Amino acid sequence: MVREYEQRLAGLDREINQILEEARSEGEKEQQRILERAQRMAEKIREDALRMAEKELERSKRKLRHEFAVQATAQAAEALKKLVTEKEHQVFLHGLMERLEESDGQRR
Repeated sequence: MVREYEQRLAGLDREINQILEEARSEGEKEQQRILERAQRMAEKIREDALRMAEKELERSKRKLRHEFAVQATAQAAEALKKLVTEKEHQVFLHGLMERLEESDGQRR
């Protein structure tokens, strides 16, 4: 009878060890899945951040080009004011209006 209990206990020990080993194995597999998922998420976050940075850079470039164009136009206008007299300006506008009217008449 003692021998029978010792055999049962030995069988229970083996079963407990097997259950513990399976639990460890499942835990390691779950840990690996969690790490892989975290790596994928980190990569996606990095890609999203890079894409956002590129968009912001393009937006900044467009804004800078626009501001440059506005400044260049203002400086050109100031330079023309200093170089062209009011009479020359009026002659230029009159000639421009005539050409526009002629062009408009030819289209009709």
